[in-house]
Amino acid sequence: MSERSPLWPLGLSLLLGGCLASPPPTILDDDDDATAADDDDDDDFTKPDTPVDQIETVTFALSLDGAMRPDPERQQLVSELTGTAHILYWRDVDDADMVCRQRFDVSLIGVLGAGVTQLCAGCEGRMRITEAALRPPDEDSACGPLPPSVDLGFLVAPDDDSPSSDFRQLELIPWAELEGSRLTRDGLLPEDVAAHYLALGLEAHFLAAIAPNGWLGEEADLGEVAQPWAEEQLLPMFVLYSNADDGDGASLDGPLYLTSLWRVGVGESVGATPAP
Repeated sequence: MSERSPLWPLGLSLLLGGCLASPPPTILDDDDDATAADDDDDDDFTKPDTPVDQIETVTFALSLDGAMRPDPERQQLVSELTGTAHILYWRDVDDADMVCRQRFDVSLIGVLGAGVTQLCAGCEGRMRITEAALRPPDEDSACGPLPPSVDLGFLVAPDDDSPSSDFRQLELIPWAELEGSRLTRDGLLPEDVAAHYLALGLEAHFLAAIAPNGWLGEEADLGEVAQPWAEEQLLPMFVLYSNADDGDGASLDGPLYLTSLWRVGVGESVGATPAP
């Protein structure tokens, strides 16, 4: 078994108050009444400046809920998913010392079956972000304005100046297809990841991969540490998993979670490294 624990992103996410154990409240939960006597939320919250110079690395996660419907005409399963994308900015990820996080309300379409299987050898699905909106900095852990050299929000919600939108489309490879392969160039095995997740009552369903020609591949050199998949050289990015007894994650139905396999350096230390 690899010396590296494949559960580091999961453990950190749970440490953050369960941002992956269950979908966090959405901004729609806000009572929007700062004058109410029992108001204890964020209406009158003033966000202090974010210590940008202390941010060293960034990790990523999504917490989603899917509603699957069959499409007999195309012989596909189509899932409409909504939830939250988390971008976590760390002072020291090894010590779980977080500076701040961005949260995006997201909507996605997931498709499994005929018509998406020809993208690459072993690919059997795709997830595509259709809407993404950054929540305002209305809590203590939220990031304030970040400079372009640090802000990786464009990976989820690109604007006109964004160099790429790596997470806007994820190619899904069933975990069973990964047998005999590696997730990292230094040997992290998919069966080790699956076994650790299963020990916690979680089931890994898909590897979610990204195109190699985005920002992560070309600027952060993710291909130097991630083991590319198939001739298309897709780059492993997320483990897509669910609670083993909660919904049907293999059909993108019910609560689903994605956790990144990598931490990404920003600022003067742009680059990707595997889990510690």
